[in-house]
Amino acid sequence: MREPPSANIPAMPCTGSGTGRRQYEPACRFPQRAGKALQRKKKVNEKAMEKPFVVCHMFVSMDGKIDGAFMSHPAAAAARDEYGKLRGFYYYQRRIDPQVPPEQVADTMAALITEGKIRAWGISETDESYLRRAHAVCPVAAVQNRYSMMARWHEKLFPVLEELGIAYVAFSPMANGFLSGKYDAGSNFEPEADFRSRMPQYTPEGFARAKELLAMLHELAAAKNATPAQISLSWMLCKKPYIIPIPGSRKPGRLQKNFEAAHTLLTPEETAEIDHKLDAMQLLVFGGH
Repeated sequence: MREPPSANIPAMPCTGSGTGRRQYEPACRFPQRAGKALQRKKKVNEKAMEKPFVVCHMFVSMDGKIDGAFMSHPAAAAARDEYGKLRGFYYYQRRIDPQVPPEQVADTMAALITEGKIRAWGISETDESYLRRAHAVCPVAAVQNRYSMMARWHEKLFPVLEELGIAYVAFSPMANGFLSGKYDAGSNFEPEADFRSRMPQYTPEGFARAKELLAMLHELAAAKNATPAQISLSWMLCKKPYIIPIPGSRKPGRLQKNFEAAHTLLTPEETAEIDHKLDAMQLLVFGGH
């Protein structure tokens, strides 16, 4: 087992300030898109490599089948060497392969870091046991798990992350667009082209259960001169300084609006009140536990 290359892992610039958030979030957004780009094209623009970015390897079809998700085996990780040495390369393990021990994965990541092929690594959809075992071999920089007002089951990881100094990258922070407040029970999605057509939060029952949540978002948005989407992002930004939401968007204007959530401040009392209300809600959401 290799010595953990902790000295080679860059500190995660997690900060509660809007400026710090804006500096780091562009490095974390659209990991799937970055991964697909590398799958299609091995030659990478050197200038672009001067800034950190995230690469993941997972593709999901409309029928829910995950293609290429289990790439935890050392042979699969080492195969990424075909892309060459990439400055600022941050490697995610997505998803966890139950057949490969976390120590074996972490040992491979340690080797890649020592060789200068990646700078740091993270784990997606991990639990405490797997995270601790992997971190003991090669320090983990971040976990990337689902998290939103509707998906809070990973909050039990927060004390562990604070203990180990690990960042939390929150994917689907707006519950696949639901928390934008732009949809209602009459919204329609193409069954064969839009995942939301199969997500429980977009069913009539899902909207009925989320009625109080959506009303709360609209009320807070009006009070803070913000949008419901910005409130949902601000809630987690103000909740913990190491949470980095990565909302996806195909439109630059919406992306800019998402970044502006860093200017919408919620007090600790407001955040606690939101949590208190959420605790009493029985919500339906995709990926729900």
